[in-house]
Amino acid sequence: EGLGNNAMKAVAVAEKFGLNTNWYAKLKQANSMRDHYHNGYWLQYYIFKDLQDHFIRKNDPMMLKKIASAYFSSNWGEAL
Repeated sequence: EGLGNNAMKAVAVAEKFGLNTNWYAKLKQANSMRDHYHNGYWLQYYIFKDLQDHFIRKNDPMMLKKIASAYFSSNWGEAL
């Protein structure tokens, strides 16, 4: 069973910007409905923090704002 659409969009955004999402292999697996929501929540959070770090190092305040908006609005599509 896969994770929710938002979590998979977060993965797509991370990969678009060159982040290695293999670190999250365990979170990409959902064995129950509880895991589905729990893992999706943490997957999005960790990707958000990694993207934040990525754009801080690149000194890109516009993208920092964009990914923060995407994360807090649960609309990762706007960061693609």
